[in-house]
Formats: sequence, C-alpha cells, structure tokens
Amino acid sequence: MMIFAGCAAVIVNLNNDHVVTLPGIAFTWGFTVMVLIYSVGHISGAHFNPAVTIAFASTRRFPFKQVHSNTSYICIWLSKIKLEGILIIKTCMWIIS
Repeated sequence: MMIFAGCAAVIVNLNNDHVVTLPGIAFTWGFTVMVLIYSVGHISGAHFNPAVTIAFASTRRFPFKQVHSNTSYICIWLSKIKLEGILIIKTCMWIIS
C-alpha cells in the first residue's frame, strides 16, 4: 500500500503537468505511513519491516517478548524474501539465455 500510494502520486504528478507538486507527494507518503501505523501498529509496534524488529531486539531496544509474539509474521516475511530471490534469479537466467 505504501509504495503504491507514494509512487502513484509521483506518476500522477509527472503525467498531469505537475498538479500534485512536491508537498502533495510528501503528504501522500506521510499520510500512508500514518494510516499504516494506526491500522497495524498495535500488531508489530509499527515496525513494517521485520528486519527492524529483529535489529531493535538484538540491540535490546525492543523487548524480545514482543518479537516472539510476531514469530509467524517474521517466518512469512523470510519465506517471501526467499521466493522473491528465486523468482529474480530465474527471470535473470531466462533473460540471459
């Protein structure tokens, strides 16, 4: 959602004679982050990237109790990264051959 809204604001700005302007693009990104924090912040402490949660927990800035409650989310995130890597490698190999 975040990338979709922010990049869409940039594309609309470029395609329609700069009607959104730079403050409008910045507002779009900020509003998207605000919506995500209010909607899923209670689940992960507003750490949308599990790597941030793991890094904070390893430096003792985030309690490990909450990391263990998000273990399934972190496992899904790690498997998604693996699948994306496989897809990128296969696509590159297909383009090369």
